[in-house]
Amino acid sequence: MHVTPYYTRVTDHIDAIRCPVGASCAPANRTTTNQFVMLPYANQSAELYGLDVSARMPRASSGFGDFGLVGVLSYTHGDNLYNIMPLNRKLALGG
Repeated sequence: MHVTPYYTRVTDHIDAIRCPVGASCAPANRTTTNQFVMLPYANQSAELYGLDVSARMPRASSGFGDFGLVGVLSYTHGDNLYNIMPLNRKLALGG
């Protein structure tokens, strides 16, 4: 099993934000939660941290090769970022 934690600090990342107060947006665009809204782009700073876990479990060996289960689990958290991938996992039968 391999466990890899990581941390990254990003500055001047261009990402979508809610329409800020004072911008030329409709008032409903700032507060609505049940419909689409306009998301302008802006420079942001962010911190990303997470964990990647991978494991392999041999199951069988034959004339065709070795077979086993391979699994990967990834988690990323990003402050102030839009559209970060949620908890992600994969399990496969591989060689």
